[in-house]
Amino acid sequence: MTRGLISLGSRSLVYLFAFFPLFYLAYKFHVPDFGGNDYFRYYEMYLHPLDLRATQEPWVLRQVQALIVNALYQLGADYETEIAFDRAGYDRSIFFSALVVNSLSVVLSAALLGRFMERRAGKADLVSWGLPVVMGFNFSLVFFAFSGLTEGLSLLMFTVAYLGYRAGHFRTTSLVVLVAAFQRELIPLILLGLVAVDLLRPGAQSARQARLGVLVCATISLATNVALRLILSGGAQTSRVSPTALIEALSGLSPPDRAFIFQVVLTQNFAFIVALAWIMFRLATGRAPRTGGTSVIDFGVTFALVLVAGLAAEVGNNIGRLLIFCSPSLALILARITRDWASVQNGISSQDPPASGSSG
Repeated sequence: MTRGLISLGSRSLVYLFAFFPLFYLAYKFHVPDFGGNDYFRYYEMYLHPLDLRATQEPWVLRQVQALIVNALYQLGADYETEIAFDRAGYDRSIFFSALVVNSLSVVLSAALLGRFMERRAGKADLVSWGLPVVMGFNFSLVFFAFSGLTEGLSLLMFTVAYLGYRAGHFRTTSLVVLVAAFQRELIPLILLGLVAVDLLRPGAQSARQARLGVLVCATISLATNVALRLILSGGAQTSRVSPTALIEALSGLSPPDRAFIFQVVLTQNFAFIVALAWIMFRLATGRAPRTGGTSVIDFGVTFALVLVAGLAAEVGNNIGRLLIFCSPSLALILARITRDWASVQNGISSQDPPASGSSG
């Protein structure tokens, strides 16, 4: 326990310095008007947490973030300097507080992921230290998590729930999933999908009762969020949470336009890095890397559910923004590829004859 806390704390400190330039860059130059205008909805919520009339649903249901940002704001968190975002009527301290919460959330997400990789490998290797930093430069994280939005804390909560589930800490996962009803509805939706797939997979049904408990909690959380959205909207936006919305969206699909390709497809740089690593490994060794089936399935389930939810909610090019939830599983896949490559290289090195003149 003590060793784990020391590892988590040291990683958090390292990643805090690693990601600080992104935090500072966002604070100085990020302007919510371009790609982050949901901030103007969240602003009133940050000022008035627990007031479900502060803004519209579903934004007003991000109450976990609102409470933390408001607490930081009330403590007087601020950094007085000239910044690009300087709109009249908007307190800079709120923007700073929201950015601090999201940035620290990314730091903790990276630290948790690194610690998880360390435990899987049984050692604190370069992979477990370096790959979380690579994940941090995923476009979705750089642009949306380091902002005044809610992606940073949402990623942290999902990372805790997902890694907790894969580590067998089902109670932790269940608790986070229940709380996520008041942060991001995608968290219980994705966990519901992951558990359902596990229960259907042959040979992956260990701890069945505990998994069913997570499934029940995810269902309750999602149902609570949907019910609150319907109540707050007065039924005016029921299409956003009804099954017919997905059918209508799918029936009206058209080939992706240039905006979708640029904003959704080409911005998934972390996914391209993982795919390129897989291809390079295959070309170099003549076989596919041992990625471990679980992480690949988790990525597939997460990607599919984000895509389906995005289509049903008609969020358009914001689907690319929601794909931030694929980051943990992609990082785990890349870790397996990297370690497999290291084992191949070690095998080649052990077969090399000793250098001329060396003694046995």
